[in-house]
Amino acid sequence: MNRRHFLKQGGLGALGLPVVLNGISFNSLANSKLMQALSAVTATDRILVLIQLHGGNDGLNMVIPTSEYSYLSQSSNSGGRADILIDENAVLQFMYNGVQQHAGTGLHPAMQALSNLYTDGHLGIIQGVGYPNPSFSHFRATDIVLSGSDSNVYEDTGWIGRYLNNEHPNYATTPPADPLAITIGAIGSNVYNGPDMNMGIAVQNSQTTGYLSGNVDIAPNNLYGYELTHIRNIAQQSNTYATAISNAYNNGGNVATYPANNPLAQQLQTVARLIKGDLGSNFYMVNMGSFDTHDGQVNASDPTTGWHANLLGQLSEAIAAFMTDLGSMSNSVGAMDERVLGLTVSEFGRTINANGNHGTDHGTTAPMLLFGKHVNPDILGSNPTIWDASQGAIKDDLDMQFDFRSVYGSIFHQWFNLSTPVVDSLLNKSFQDGSQPGQDIFDGGFHCNLPLFKSTFTPIISSIKDSAALSNVVLYPNPTSDGVIRFKEVTLGTQYEVAITTTAGQEVFRQKMAASALAAGLDCDLSSGSYTVSLQNKTHQRNFALQVL
Repeated sequence: MNRRHFLKQGGLGALGLPVVLNGISFNSLANSKLMQALSAVTATDRILVLIQLHGGNDGLNMVIPTSEYSYLSQSSNSGGRADILIDENAVLQFMYNGVQQHAGTGLHPAMQALSNLYTDGHLGIIQGVGYPNPSFSHFRATDIVLSGSDSNVYEDTGWIGRYLNNEHPNYATTPPADPLAITIGAIGSNVYNGPDMNMGIAVQNSQTTGYLSGNVDIAPNNLYGYELTHIRNIAQQSNTYATAISNAYNNGGNVATYPANNPLAQQLQTVARLIKGDLGSNFYMVNMGSFDTHDGQVNASDPTTGWHANLLGQLSEAIAAFMTDLGSMSNSVGAMDERVLGLTVSEFGRTINANGNHGTDHGTTAPMLLFGKHVNPDILGSNPTIWDASQGAIKDDLDMQFDFRSVYGSIFHQWFNLSTPVVDSLLNKSFQDGSQPGQDIFDGGFHCNLPLFKSTFTPIISSIKDSAALSNVVLYPNPTSDGVIRFKEVTLGTQYEVAITTTAGQEVFRQKMAASALAAGLDCDLSSGSYTVSLQNKTHQRNFALQVL
């Protein structure tokens, strides 16, 4: 295994060499060069929290289409799910501003906490999310949804990993002071795979110590020793990120009470604490399972209870506690709940038909849940159609309403402020953004303008603004004859992003770096002309007029 393959397959996460930080065990997924030059900053203070529902979630038992009960209530021999169907009177209604919404649709009765979140205006649902020619293999389907690829394309990068690589093209030599992305767990997620390495790290709740001691035997002078030394270097150098995570964890805290005996709640509690502690990571992945409910999905005596009900209850209560926590928090950037968006992801849904074991089998589409203060409290799409009129029978499986990449693209475009061409390049499709007439988001195509957010939400990051806080900073030499610029009075230890645009508005340079690098000099390789230089830290921005001779 060469270094590149080692990095792509998970680095320390794959080898199980945890570093413990105040009860948090840390696994670096980086190479030895990665820790030598900490000098970048993420492009936005917005955060995405992904909840991966392993095993394939039964969407029909979560977002329940009571309008289809005349078909769903038929026996399993007829293609229905009578023996696992929840009584319609037990299904939770969607209430908003004191009025019932979406008659004929409800939530599983175990999800009262998320029902309340919808009432508060912080929960959105996307119906029928899937992709053409779906795979029913757990492993392959997971690869597809984490990579953002077609079902016949084997892509070894993740959809977030490509974004991070695009934002940090010099990651291997000039990585950020804080990790770009976090997975809560022992192994890093493939969703963070970049072209050359996994661009995230894994943080595990554990009390088990696991530092790789510096007192180790000398590695042999051969290929094995070369690779062993490399692995040891990663473990030792991971202390650089370990310090950032430890500081954030110690500086953070939790206000809300999280439910006990709920592994997802424990993971989200850690995420909230790291965000509160001002860790600069923009992506968090947490995990929950198993939703592979082939048998015993419900208790035969009471379909409102059972395996799936327990999972949905834990999911609901964990998200609600997390949102309560965020709503009570703020830090140097601003209110936590203004910055965080959550999304659930599962590799596939489950069949319409109950399988005779009080369970369901691997299916096609399922709903996605979004949560956050800016989320549009609505259900996008319609209840799935159960009856196939052309065949005079219940359908074999559920139809796709939205390609999952339209959800990803809309998050990229609206939450992270990426232009449509950039979204196209990251997700390898041509996305519609609503700028042209006749673009119908319900046509099954690729759209990055799904109405996921409230009408009051703006893609502009309100916390970034011109401010006197950067008034002492000086750009010099100005004019410059060789395209090299420097900044005086930048705050050492602070991270900045520099963007340079022409007077016509064309961006010609963008790079993220530490104040020390800005003071030392930046070769922008600019042609003669006039430019605008934008200097931005986490909370403020200032523009300079630059003349290149």
